Amino acid sequence: MPQNVVGLFDDRDDAQRAVKAFLDNDFPSDRISVITSDPNGEFVNHKVDSKGGTHAAAGFLTGAVSGAVVGGVFGALVGVGTLFFPPLGIIAAGPVAATIAGAGIGALGAGLLGALIGLGIPEEHVNTYAEAIRRGSCLVSLEANDADVPRANDIMKKHGAVDVYQRAAYYKHQGFTQYDPNAKPYTMQQIQDERQNVNMYNSGGVPPPLMQTPYDPAFGRNRYQQTFADQRVAFDRWEPAYRFGWQLSQNPQYQNFAQSEAGIRQQWEQSNPGTYDLYRSAIASGFEDAYARRSGAKMM
Repeated sequence: MPQNVVGLFDDRDDAQRAVKAFLDNDFPSDRISVITSDPNGEFVNHKVDSKGGTHAAAGFLTGAVSGAVVGGVFGALVGVGTLFFPPLGIIAAGPVAATIAGAGIGALGAGLLGALIGLGIPEEHVNTYAEAIRRGSCLVSLEANDADVPRANDIMKKHGAVDVYQRAAYYKHQGFTQYDPNAKPYTMQQIQDERQNVNMYNSGGVPPPLMQTPYDPAFGRNRYQQTFADQRVAFDRWEPAYRFGWQLSQNPQYQNFAQSEAGIRQQWEQSNPGTYDLYRSAIASGFEDAYARRSGAKMM
């Protein structure tokens, strides 16, 4: 009896490699589904029709696109004829797209949750998968016969599929309880911040809770130009440390930089061994600037 094997990928390139591996192992493309977000608008902005494209109600779909335009994960699935673009930031390709299309304009909400349940995802995990997609992860699903399920699972794991139990625990740590269909998909900057937080959590660290004061890249660049531009660290190396301090400032565990510095050093050194002293001023500045913005305290 066919069943869906589902994998969640934080890196779209990993998802692409998994899809390619399925195709290389003779799994039919019309049994592969992909759901992800479109933070850059790179797909929604291309309105090139494909003969096999699925079109739903006017105003709901932007349109299918050609493999030449899409490429990657989606290019391999255009031939299925079910690639479409909801205007709310979620993209689906493969058989699952028809399920979401049938939900109409609510595809980002109830339609998405319903489609995930339809893929065989247990209801207790549906909110985790939906939230992960909103935060920039890519879901790949393969309809496989019973005999092929172990091989399909091995392909998912080999190419970096996320441990959904660990991801659910991470979300719970942040205070997440249920997917909000009205919440906007993450921007590229938010996705980058999220990946850093996830890596910190997976390595045994304590990432900040859901950000109370979103990090503003322009603010960070202005701070660098005002205070640090004449120092030996270039902006593209300084900025991740500044953003790291900004995020930690919003974790209740770190209320004061001086009192929390030992823990902050430990968190930084887990991913950047031996470099804390070089980046300390950037981390401290990000920490204090975020605190000032959130609390209204005057920056010194």
